[in-house]
Amino acid sequence: MTHEQYSQILPKRLILIALSLLPFCYTSWAQQEKIDDYVKSEMERNHIPGLAIAVVRNGQVTLSRSYGRSNIELSTPVTSNSVFKLASLTKPITAMAIMVLVEEDKLALDSPVSKYLSNLPQRWAAVTIRQALSHTSGLADYLRAPRWTWASSWRQDFSHDEFIKFASEAPPDFEPGENIRYSNTGYYLLGMVIEKVTGKSYAQFLAERIFQPLDMQATRRDSSSEIIPNRVSGYEYEVATLRNAQFTSDTWAYSEGGIISSIADLAKWDAALYSHKILKSSSIEQMWTPARLNNGSLAIIGDNGAGKPNHYGFGWFITEQKGRKILLHGGNKPGFTSTFTHFLDDHLTVIILSNNSFGTYPMSLAVADSLLK
Repeated sequence: MTHEQYSQILPKRLILIALSLLPFCYTSWAQQEKIDDYVKSEMERNHIPGLAIAVVRNGQVTLSRSYGRSNIELSTPVTSNSVFKLASLTKPITAMAIMVLVEEDKLALDSPVSKYLSNLPQRWAAVTIRQALSHTSGLADYLRAPRWTWASSWRQDFSHDEFIKFASEAPPDFEPGENIRYSNTGYYLLGMVIEKVTGKSYAQFLAERIFQPLDMQATRRDSSSEIIPNRVSGYEYEVATLRNAQFTSDTWAYSEGGIISSIADLAKWDAALYSHKILKSSSIEQMWTPARLNNGSLAIIGDNGAGKPNHYGFGWFITEQKGRKILLHGGNKPGFTSTFTHFLDDHLTVIILSNNSFGTYPMSLAVADSLLK
């Protein structure tokens, strides 16, 4: 076939391809409009100033939408590159970093945390890396330390040693491995372990081993003093008025809740969970396996609101909704909410970031429902 003949046929082929995709595109547009209407109504009802949402299927972004304002005072819009505080969505990232070190034989899951951190109180000595990852450590959450107050503690800066002293004032909830209870303290210690083993800061290690290899250019540890492009401002709706969220210090937002990111970056991270670019498939499977207690029973950490139990692996809640297995984590702190919900068998992930403390997990389920029918 000559170049001239090919150039005459090519437009016809493109038209035929476009026509064959038309029903798919139409359905996609209809779903997008439905999602737009739903999200906008929920934002208005719950006084959410700004929100970004991404849907990733088989590692490909199939929907990316941004709504509202990232900063009300400056009237800047939310975009796919807007940088939100992730709060506890940091935990699966910290767990990934721990598993990188496990793969390199620099850590052992069943070694005590005290093997790597020598300044822990004696009653924490038996807690293992595995138990800190899975919330079966018995370490009381630092939010229940006697000196904790919402009005003052989040505003203070603590060194690692000061944090340990502060958090250890709360007595353990149970002996390690005997039960399960969500503990930010355990994940705070895991960040210290990363620093001790690698000789690098938590932020540097994550940047070098996770964020840079995945081209997650907007993702990093939060800093209130540094200039961060596209930073989103947080808001609270109080007494029928939208207000700026209260300040929280950087040290409280460490390895249990201190990462900031965008939906564009988190979509890259989602794809990496299945490409094995950072971790082997066997390590990912360990992260997604429900924890067991000392007696061999599956640990149950509450329910999912639909009558099904929540389990926890390494940095991930594991549950079921309408017969679908779900891996998820979210985060919430003054002015911000994040939700990362992965439907395992459907290879579909819904990521939602907002600059208001209203929970977005129900929204992720509703968006998924509209796409999986």
